[in-house]
Amino acid sequence: MSDASTNPPLLTLSSEKVLFYVDAGMDPKTRKASIGMVALKASGDVLYAYDSPIPFVGKAIIAEAWAIRKEIQMTMKYSRKNIDILSDSLTMVQMLNGSRGPSWEVNTLCEDFWALQQHLSDVSFKYLSRGFNTCSHKLAKFSFALLSEVSWFDKFPV
Repeated sequence: MSDASTNPPLLTLSSEKVLFYVDAGMDPKTRKASIGMVALKASGDVLYAYDSPIPFVGKAIIAEAWAIRKEIQMTMKYSRKNIDILSDSLTMVQMLNGSRGPSWEVNTLCEDFWALQQHLSDVSFKYLSRGFNTCSHKLAKFSFALLSEVSWFDKFPV
């Protein structure tokens, strides 16, 4: 028997698409928040990794929205038009896909995503449990200690 906790969901991958694993972290005790993301080709080659502290936002859903917004901004910057955004925030993915109305805390960010989405050829938002999103999760946790953003590769290789 298999289930979502032991097997990753099946994703339809295209050689033209880039997979973006995104996550956010928050520590209410220290009042620190951070984001992390990793971009992969469908072949599994790492294109980009990024992590950064962000202002403490008080709620995990807002931090997740910040992470997705930063990823979309980077997608636009590096002219990637065909992407899958993979997040371990089911609520955020449902809001972005329209199967759940956006909460008031992230409504403006969702509207920004939808407006930016018009400039991309093919973008989809997919849920991926944290167990299969460990790299971006660890980057987000790592960046609690950072004073500024860190990125690996200053541009997407062709």
